[in-house]
Amino acid sequence: MKLLILACEYLPTNGGIAYAAHRFASEMRSRGMEVRVFSDLLNSTQTRQYVHEGIQVVRFAIQGDASLWKPRGGESPELLRQVNDYKPDLIVIHGWQGWPVLFLDDFRRLSIPVILQSHGFGAHKVPWQRKPPFGLRVWSGYLPFVLRLPAIIRKMRALVVLDNHPSFARSFDHWIARKFTTTRVLTIPNGVPEITADSAAFFSEFPQLRHKKIVLCVANYCDRKNQLFALQVAARVADPAIHFVFIGGSSNEYLAKVMKFRQDANLQQRVHVLHSQTRALCESAIAACQLAMMVSKFEMQPLFLIEAMSCGKPWLSTRVGSVEELHGGVVLALGLEGFAREIVRLLADSPAATHLGAAGRSQWAAEFAPPIAFTKWQNLLLSRSGGA
Repeated sequence: MKLLILACEYLPTNGGIAYAAHRFASEMRSRGMEVRVFSDLLNSTQTRQYVHEGIQVVRFAIQGDASLWKPRGGESPELLRQVNDYKPDLIVIHGWQGWPVLFLDDFRRLSIPVILQSHGFGAHKVPWQRKPPFGLRVWSGYLPFVLRLPAIIRKMRALVVLDNHPSFARSFDHWIARKFTTTRVLTIPNGVPEITADSAAFFSEFPQLRHKKIVLCVANYCDRKNQLFALQVAARVADPAIHFVFIGGSSNEYLAKVMKFRQDANLQQRVHVLHSQTRALCESAIAACQLAMMVSKFEMQPLFLIEAMSCGKPWLSTRVGSVEELHGGVVLALGLEGFAREIVRLLADSPAATHLGAAGRSQWAAEFAPPIAFTKWQNLLLSRSGGA
C-alpha cells in the first residue's frame, strides 16, 4: 500500500501533531507500507525535501486554513501535481488544523480515499478577547466551515477520533459525525511508546533537583497551554521541597511572559523553565518527576500525560478533551487553590499517588501501547470498506 500523510507540522518541528504524525508514519512503514509525508514549509530556511528515519518528507509553502478570511494559496498546484505523480492508495490527514483539509474536494476528484485523524476540533468556539471585536471576527471566519462540517466528513472514508464519548463542547467533530453522517467513525487512541529512560540524565543536568519533589509540565509555550496559570499555582504552594519544572519548545513572546512572572513572583528557586531541550532529556525528566501536570485551556488527548502513565507517574489536569477517560490522575476545573491543594495532597500521600500511577500504567498497556493502537490503524487502512 502507498500511503500519503498530510500534517501541518512534522518532525523535527516541535508539536503534538508533529510527534503523533511521525509515530503513525514510522509504525505504518514498519508494517510494510510505502509512506510519504507532505507538510508545511514554515520559512525559507527550512529544507524542502528530506528523509527522516527512512521516510521522505516534502514541505510546501501553502497559505490558508478553514477560515473564510484565510483562503487557500501558495504552492497548491505543486502539491496536487506531486499527489498525482505519487498516486497514493490512501491519504491520511492528521488534524483539522492548517491547510490539508482544504484539499478534500481535489482528492475526491482524483478518486483517492481520505481518512482524517482528528486531534480535536475547536473552530466552533468563540475565542473571547477583551478588546473589540471580542474574537467574533475570528469565529465568524470559521462559521461557514463549521456549518459544512457534516458534508465535509461525508467525503471521507472514515473519521478517526481519540475519545469514546462524543461531546458537543469537547469533541465537536465526533458529535457531528455520529449525529449527522453515516461516515465510519472509529475511536483509535494515540499510540504512545513506553518511557523507559531513567532519571540519571536529568539529574546530571540539574543536580539541585535530585532530592526534591518535582511537578513536571511539558508543552510548547503558548496561551492555550496556559503555563502562566501553572506559575500562579506554584506561587500558592509553600512547601520549599516542591519544585516545578517546565519544558517547552523554542523561545517566544509567551515564554518571555512566563520568565517575567517567575521573576516578579520571586519563584526562581523553585520554578525551573527550560526550552529547546532534547527528546532524551525530556524523557529523563518524566522519569525523574513525582507528578505530571497539564493545565491547558483546550486539548484532546495529551501525549505528555499518556507518556507519564506509561511509566507509572500520577498526573493532574484541567478538564479538557478526553482527559476524563484517562486513568491514573485527577481532573480539576481551572482553579488556583484547587490545583495547589491537590499537588500538596498527592505529593504527601504516597499510597494514593502509587495507586494512581499503577492505574495509569495499566490503562496505557491495555489501550495506548503502540502494538495495540497501531494494529487498529493497520486493520483500518487495509480494509476496503474503511472499517476496522
